Amino acid sequence: MGVFVWGRIDNNDRGVCEAAGRQLTPDELRKKMIVSFFKYKLHYALQFNEWRDIGKVEDIKIALTPENLTTDRLVTLINNSLSNSKSFNDNFSLYFVNYVGVDPLKKLEKLINNKGSIIQESTYGDSSFTVYPMSKIDFARPSLIDASWLDRFQGYGQYTLYVYNFTGDMRCCEQENPAEVGRKQHTSDIYLHKLSFDEKRIWTHEEFEVSNCGDIKLERISFGNNP
Repeated sequence: MGVFVWGRIDNNDRGVCEAAGRQLTPDELRKKMIVSFFKYKLHYALQFNEWRDIGKVEDIKIALTPENLTTDRLVTLINNSLSNSKSFNDNFSLYFVNYVGVDPLKKLEKLINNKGSIIQESTYGDSSFTVYPMSKIDFARPSLIDASWLDRFQGYGQYTLYVYNFTGDMRCCEQENPAEVGRKQHTSDIYLHKLSFDEKRIWTHEEFEVSNCGDIKLERISFGNNP
């Protein structure tokens, strides 16, 4: 028994994914980590939506978009939204995955190679949204944490997943009627200013402990501003 346990820990410390019987390539590992992160966000949203007090808050919605929503692209979309009457969802080409019958993972896997983005849209008392560009999801080795022998036996302790995100207000990019133009312009100006002059402060990050197979350990390591 002891030989088996320490043999598995030794494999883990060398970066071997037990399920695959080998060390995953960096590309394979990153893709699996993105899928794990997406599952984590989707699971959280579905759990919250079941728990919520109906009538007081709306559902958290998870969406995918082919847009690589980094700073430059966000600025372009906000500017473009000022000259059209599209909704926020249309301006960002959103595809919602919470309530559709098709497999969202198939849609996600197509977007990983094309650097799409994950969006969490919440109306928990406000009109906020959070953008997770896949191009800003990556990992580093060695892990930042000091793993226990049990963590190492389970395949953890070698990698840290970094997920960068931007939180904004949907009112920046939608217009329901002509009377909304002034407010939309004001809100868009605020976000354009932040994106142009305060880029480091608006991008925050989450860090997760992940296994050699790309699985996320549900306890978050940390959350903070982009250094």
